[in-house]
Amino acid sequence: MAVRGPLEEETCRDYVVPLLHAAGWSDDQIVEQYPVTDGRIIRVGRKHRRDKPLRADYLLEVEPGFHVAVVEAKREFKKPGDGMQQAMRYAELLDIPLAYSSNGKGIVEHDYDTGIESEPSAFPSPEEALRRYRAWKGLTEEDAGVLLTPFSRALRNSDGTIKQPRYYQRVAIARALQAIVADKRRVRSVAARSRALSPGRPLRRISASSSRSPSASTPRASRRSLGRSCCGMSGILARIGRDGSA
Repeated sequence: MAVRGPLEEETCRDYVVPLLHAAGWSDDQIVEQYPVTDGRIIRVGRKHRRDKPLRADYLLEVEPGFHVAVVEAKREFKKPGDGMQQAMRYAELLDIPLAYSSNGKGIVEHDYDTGIESEPSAFPSPEEALRRYRAWKGLTEEDAGVLLTPFSRALRNSDGTIKQPRYYQRVAIARALQAIVADKRRVRSVAARSRALSPGRPLRRISASSSRSPSASTPRASRRSLGRSCCGMSGILARIGRDGSA
């Protein structure tokens, strides 16, 4: 049977990787055959097996563990965009803004920030990909620096490989960090606006003479409820101190 052009693996090695290198991506930033999922668990009688795992041909990361783009490669005789649906599925699972499909001769891009699908002449550089990631997430350069901090690489699997969070854990961690840095920006903005509205006015301090006893202003029923809450919290803290768990 005649072979219709290079195989997909040959397309990756001979065409796609050189295009990524030309855009400024190093080998350390190109993760080949990235396991997006381990495969669904399927019940077979009293046992179970895993379905075929989802693997992205290439995942591009600006720092270890910080993914910004996914690339799917197809054989040379296919259309450049034939792998776009796969790339978009992986990008949505991994919560990254740039999805690419290529047959080694052409490139198709889907940008989740703009919603535009285009055919660029080259892949973006790591700096451009990071800039577009920041624009998509609404992050400042300082915020992105927090997200670029790699996960601990001290934890190991039983086979000695570095323990990595699953894709949904990685997404949850990144979104939590984004919410934290966004809240810090909001607090700083409120503080700056307050200072601008009342320049030279000192912050109000509560002195011992001006402070009132909680019992003086708190209804009796509320004081009883507050006391029960404090007792409950004390019990929880005691258990944490005793056995290390709530």
